[in-house]
Amino acid sequence: MLSMLFETGHPWITFKDPCNLRSPQQHVGVVHSSNLCTEITLNTSDSEIAVCNLGSVNLAQHLKDAPDGSGSRVLDHDKLRRTVATAMRMLDNVIDINYYAVKKARDSNLRHRPVGLGIMGFQDALYQMRTPYASPAALAFADQSMEAVCYHAYWASSDLAAERGRYSSYQGSLWQRGVLPLDSLELLAQARGGYLEVDRSQTLDWDALRAKIARDGMRNANCVAIAPTATISNIVGVDASIEPCFGNLSVKSNLSGEFTIVNSYLVRDLKRLGLWDEVMLLDLKHFDGSLQAIDLQTGVAARAQNHLLPAHHQRHPGREIDRPRGPAQRRVERGVERGVDAGCGRARQRPSLRAGWPKRLDCGRPGHRRQVLRHRRPGLRSLPMRPPMQPPMTTPMPRPHTAASVVHKSRVGACFFRSTFHNPPNRKTPC
Repeated sequence: MLSMLFETGHPWITFKDPCNLRSPQQHVGVVHSSNLCTEITLNTSDSEIAVCNLGSVNLAQHLKDAPDGSGSRVLDHDKLRRTVATAMRMLDNVIDINYYAVKKARDSNLRHRPVGLGIMGFQDALYQMRTPYASPAALAFADQSMEAVCYHAYWASSDLAAERGRYSSYQGSLWQRGVLPLDSLELLAQARGGYLEVDRSQTLDWDALRAKIARDGMRNANCVAIAPTATISNIVGVDASIEPCFGNLSVKSNLSGEFTIVNSYLVRDLKRLGLWDEVMLLDLKHFDGSLQAIDLQTGVAARAQNHLLPAHHQRHPGREIDRPRGPAQRRVERGVERGVDAGCGRARQRPSLRAGWPKRLDCGRPGHRRQVLRHRRPGLRSLPMRPPMQPPMTTPMPRPHTAASVVHKSRVGACFFRSTFHNPPNRKTPC
């Protein structure tokens, strides 16, 4: 198992006892397992196959200027509420219009109607707020933003229940008993003899939401899931899920090819300081996208200390473990307490993190890898820029006016292969 973890990043590890204790659907089944990314934990049995429709809100597009005129960015609750309400309606529609390959999946999805709304672009939002990922301010923002997403998602599902009706297995669920996901932490504390060190603070009016659910019910058994969003986040152009930026300069490799990813916020700040040039690009390649080694050689650290180059571009892996994932996940009704990804995707390039990254929510596919751009040149920030090297001139090889070839057909199993052998003009037999 350790060898497979090192080579492929799989299997991931999660704990299903807390999942079952906090599951809203514990009255109609048991959570036996999860999916590959462990963001959803649903009941499975010989008559039901778990199905969940996922969606993610681009958090970077839900910020606004602070009302105090300071120029800082804050969460736009009104826009987030409208987006979440639209997303929940769309995900609920997918349940009815979707194609199901097997009847067990269709029956399960129509009976419980689970959906999973999460977020992406969390790191991009922190860049706009100029907040380091592992800082107390980032923890507070993670708690605030995820509380808002959960609150509006539950409210939207209750609105859909009043409009379209409750899901079939609602009676007897934790929702019907008045136990919301944040309240289910008490069930987990009781199972552990009263010990559970989790912040349970609230900033929104959850009592009003409890009263609404008691009156209208819920349309969906599950509403929130922090999905990896590895592919759609790259399409949108933001960092995945609630994860930190993998690196300021990296290459993502998957079945579609290789894609160079650059931290556009860092490029913006370097251009503002007049430090973005070819030499800086080469230095970033050599130092795995890190600014720390370049700072030590060129004195840029003094500028960074003066907040000309903000610290939110620097990485602190030791302080990023489970921060700010914990505040973001404690409100999710999935009950996934803690998982371990010991090498998949981003953490695979950081040997110091392979020992155990709590609740990794990353790539989600075998063969999905990222690698850091490497360059053999040392940092040369102290040297003047040199003009780029011109590519060497090449002389094309002479080509004959006519060429002959022989096609050989061979069979391997049920497949046929055709190989073409070209003959130089002075040869009479195939090469």
